[in-house]
Amino acid sequence: MTLFHSLQNRDRRLQAQLPLGAALLSLVLLLAAAPVSAKRGNVADRPDGLDAVEIDRPLDELPDDLRPVPEDSDRADTVLLFTNPSQRPLTVRCVGFDRAGDPVGRIRTAVPPRGLKHVLASDLSNGEDYLGQVQCSATGRVIPSAVLVGPDIENLNVVGGAGSRRIIFPTVLTY
Repeated sequence: MTLFHSLQNRDRRLQAQLPLGAALLSLVLLLAAAPVSAKRGNVADRPDGLDAVEIDRPLDELPDDLRPVPEDSDRADTVLLFTNPSQRPLTVRCVGFDRAGDPVGRIRTAVPPRGLKHVLASDLSNGEDYLGQVQCSATGRVIPSAVLVGPDIENLNVVGGAGSRRIIFPTVLTY
């Protein structure tokens, strides 16, 4: 047998083993990545000992919640708005963190098809003064927005724009 035939036979054996090797490698990588991907999920999905409070504010409260109170400069609250552009209902779960990064509360709200729901920062903090951030996770695509309402109204920054399932409100406050 020549060197050429010997190399050809070895190549055939390797090619026969290649699908099995690739399948085993894929399985090992998949199993190794599973815990990592679970850990990377949004913190709104992780348990932390806080019970989520169901928030179901009627839409007719929204104009009052968005109305500035110029005569009361000692009061302000952040309104978190969730718009559902789809034809299916969805659920939004949020967790609020204080300035030290400790969780202060959890909420969840159901957003009707092509509808709008809002929650207040004071819902997350149970009415206590609060400054921090809120991270949310939705069961479908949602369009988030945030408004600070006090003596004036001001739009706040939102990370995870239109059509996102993961949302961060980097600055949220109530006092």
